[in-house]
Amino acid sequence: MSQPVRVAVIGASGGMGQKRLEHYRDDPRSRVVAACAREETRLREAVADESIRLTTDPWQVYAAD
Repeated sequence: MSQPVRVAVIGASGGMGQKRLEHYRDDPRSRVVAACAREETRLREAVADESIRLTTDPWQVYAAD
């Protein structure tokens, strides 16, 4: 099997963003590496996984990890 696709979700604290996070997390073909939202507090509440890089700057999702 090939390496999973690395995914970043922008708008992760909203309803659809959370659904996207769940789908990507549950799919073995993908790995969520970053999540972005305007409000840091809501983002931290929505994304409990500490291995996912969190940011309020959408350009930071392109930064290498």
